[in-house]
Amino acid sequence: GEYDGHGVLRYPDGDVYEGGFVDGKRHGHGLERDKKGRIFFDGFFEDGLRHGHGKKTSSNGTTYTGEWVRGDKKGPFAITWADG
Repeated sequence: GEYDGHGVLRYPDGDVYEGGFVDGKRHGHGLERDKKGRIFFDGFFEDGLRHGHGKKTSSNGTTYTGEWVRGDKKGPFAITWADG
């Protein structure tokens, strides 16, 4: 059967998702971390895709805060450059 509730999913490349699951898919609030443990996405998921409000942090430290719809960035985003 599929799993529901809070859990951790480890990907072959070392990335990790920690958060909610419904029917075995990422759902609700979750964090995506790289293999070194750095958070690169903090936000909401639906049916396995980024969906709703979230903050993505690039490898250089620049952050993008805004809304995702079915995995795609939509509308205006607040961008904070790594150097301020």
